[in-house]
Amino acid sequence: MALRGAVLGIPIMLRAALTRPEDRSEAVRVARVVRRLYTDAIAELGQIDGEDLVGATLQYVRDRIIAIYGQAAWEESAAE
Repeated sequence: MALRGAVLGIPIMLRAALTRPEDRSEAVRVARVVRRLYTDAIAELGQIDGEDLVGATLQYVRDRIIAIYGQAAWEESAAE
């Protein structure tokens, strides 16, 4: 249930990040969060259910980050 709530908040977090002056770094931070949620969901629920829960949100964030900031920003979100 906690994962579901966190996933539902991601699009709002991304939208808010994109309105800030330091929008790129905030958007990369949101991408890191969704990547972590995806990993946690797969570990907790298994591949299929984890993908069902977080996959579309991960894809949405990935597409937005790449469209606005390019592939390098998405790759940056993978580094911790």
